[in-house]
Amino acid sequence: MIQDLDNNVSLNATTAALPTTIRNASEQFVSAEVLITFGLVVSIAGILANTLVLAVLILARREYGSSVNTLIINQCAMDLFTCVSIVIVYVVMLTHGFVYNNQLVDNILCVAVHSGTFTTFGVTAEKIGLVVITLERYFKIVHAVAHRKHYRNWMTKVGVALP
Repeated sequence: MIQDLDNNVSLNATTAALPTTIRNASEQFVSAEVLITFGLVVSIAGILANTLVLAVLILARREYGSSVNTLIINQCAMDLFTCVSIVIVYVVMLTHGFVYNNQLVDNILCVAVHSGTFTTFGVTAEKIGLVVITLERYFKIVHAVAHRKHYRNWMTKVGVALP
């Protein structure tokens, strides 16, 4: 390849086809199975961590029950849902999917599981949940008097339901 470039330059060619990659697309550093397995391990660690945090927050809710605690519990539950849906997608990838005789079931599984629809919903809900927590904390800290005066319990419920 470099020799061809040298030939083109030595022949005073005005244009030369430059390669965009150094190696072939078929040559990969890591196989897809290794990447999926690594993603599976990380997702399972996320499930374990989020389960532990969710259990601690729910048990401490009676003692430290506040609006931000409720919002963080909701955030943790959304993260747990996302990790579980990622594990399902990776397991389907490793087992090379399911094949049913019913075309409708195949299409539903393809849209729901193979495309990562639930994972996408979870990640989007997490982002919205972080925005809600950020706004609530901002108003509580920056506008403390107005927050005490105007903040109601229904606002926390809307903040939980929004994501």
